[in-house]
Order: sequence, then structure tokens, then C-alpha cells
Amino acid sequence: DEEPVMTGWSRQLQRPEDLSAPHTLMLEVTDNDGASDTISVVFGVQDTPSDPSYVADEGDGLLVIFAIVGASVLALFLLFALFRRYSGEATSIPKWKRE
Repeated sequence: DEEPVMTGWSRQLQRPEDLSAPHTLMLEVTDNDGASDTISVVFGVQDTPSDPSYVADEGDGLLVIFAIVGASVLALFLLFALFRRYSGEATSIPKWKRE
């Protein structure tokens, strides 16, 4: 919430309690002349809603299912067509006879 949680020379990060949203870690460095700089990174716990890539992957599962079903239907159709063609059940193409 943009309030310093830890200050000092070194700290060990703890797992965040709230895993419902991504977290921002900001490092601010100040030298003895008063000059400072910051860097931020957005992160989350893997395979939880706090993981930034977790939300992006929700719709991909449905796309994969559609692709698998479509490929299966196509394969079944091709197998059926090949079976009909080589089983002798297929009729030959009629030809015109000249009189």
C-alpha cells in the first residue's frame, strides 16, 4: 500500500498473506548525499491468483479443448473416409457411355 514495510541493510522476504492480487516490490536506495533511486517489480506466488501470469492463462484451457476436439473430429472423418474408400462399400463414379 505504498508504505515502507522494511528498512535497513538487509531483510528476508516473507510469503504474502493475501494471494488474491499481484504484489509490487519496490526497492529505494538512498546514498549518504541524499540522492535516491527506485526500482519496482510486480510479482505473485506461482499458481495462485496473485501470479500475474495466472490470470492470463484462464482462457487458454478452453482454446486447447476446442483444438483437441476439432483435431479428433477431423481424424475420425479421415479414418471413416479411408475405411469407406478401401472397404469396397464406396460406389464407383458413373461414366457416360457413347452411343
